[in-house]
Amino acid sequence: MYEDFYGFKTKPFQLLPDPRLFFKSKKHEAALTYLEYGIYERTGFVLITGEVGTGKTTLLNYLLESLRKRKDVQIAFLSQTYLTPEEFLRTLCQEFSLPHHGRTKPELIEIFGNFLIREYRLKRYVILIIDEAQNLPFETLEEIRMLSNLNAGAEHLLQIILVGQPTLRQKLQKDTLRQLAQRIEVSYHLEPLDMEETKEYIKFRLEKAGGPRDIFTEEAIEEIYNYSKGIPRLINGVCNMCLVYGMADDIKKIDKDVVMSVLKDRTDWGISEGKEETKDVHVPAQSGVNGISGILSSIDSKLDVIVRVAEFYKSAMEEVLERIGKREEEKQEKVTSSINEQLNVESIRKENRRDSFSLTKVLLIVFFLAVVIFGLIYTLKLVWVSVP
Repeated sequence: MYEDFYGFKTKPFQLLPDPRLFFKSKKHEAALTYLEYGIYERTGFVLITGEVGTGKTTLLNYLLESLRKRKDVQIAFLSQTYLTPEEFLRTLCQEFSLPHHGRTKPELIEIFGNFLIREYRLKRYVILIIDEAQNLPFETLEEIRMLSNLNAGAEHLLQIILVGQPTLRQKLQKDTLRQLAQRIEVSYHLEPLDMEETKEYIKFRLEKAGGPRDIFTEEAIEEIYNYSKGIPRLINGVCNMCLVYGMADDIKKIDKDVVMSVLKDRTDWGISEGKEETKDVHVPAQSGVNGISGILSSIDSKLDVIVRVAEFYKSAMEEVLERIGKREEEKQEKVTSSINEQLNVESIRKENRRDSFSLTKVLLIVFFLAVVIFGLIYTLKLVWVSVP
């Protein structure tokens, strides 16, 4: 909507995790290095955690984009994690295009084990990436640990990357998962951006989208950082609405006042930026319905926030449209005023032309009468001279 106004090729602050807009801060680059090390050194488990919105999924998408260019890598990416152990194994086989319909749990394990051995002999890496891993039930996490027992002597056949919120670390500290925690060889916690990184992040995204880097003033960026605490998702949300508000008010430079207006509206609509709570989910091993129940429970717990966010954006867009409408009315009034002024000028010109034409007629009549009188006088003089 505002792309043409600011000269963007694409939206710079969209909330979807786009690997093309991945910003390599020192923290994100460190996380990427740990991930690549875990993969190419064939470590068993890699653990990456971070607060909600710190860019974990964008980081994974960037990693996936680079890995999929390689021919020696097989990847499965799971983000729906409310799964029983059997549902997990079935989903895993499905992701690697292995037969799974109508197979029992032992058969699924055998099929997947044979697949790992075959890929290892072909010198290929098999990587399992699990996003939102904090939602995995204890029983499923234990099943994942059992899969890590499949190895070729000193080398792991399967590299497992667990990515999630800080509650994942808390869950791994439980006694029931002690064996899994001990197998984690690489671990990193992704922190939010600092002030300088936030400035560079905003400028980087503006430039990547094809626009100028200096649309936001320094004071505006400081307010955005104070609000977001350096969390990229919050930065994106605020910056995106600032650009919408700026377009509505015909503002090319986003200053502190625009940011404060956006933040006030977010506060008025009660949009919470607190940490998302994730409860441990217990799924009985033979219950195939609990995975769906967990999903429905999670959706239900977030509906209120989703509704409030939708209402905020609806209200914001209505305000934007109202501002655009007022701006168009002002333009129309200016155009009308200009037309009226032009009509008045034209009317004066016509009046002047009429006056000029009337004066011309009078002068012509006077000249004609003068000629006639002069002729009569000349004629009378000739007659007078000719009389004896």
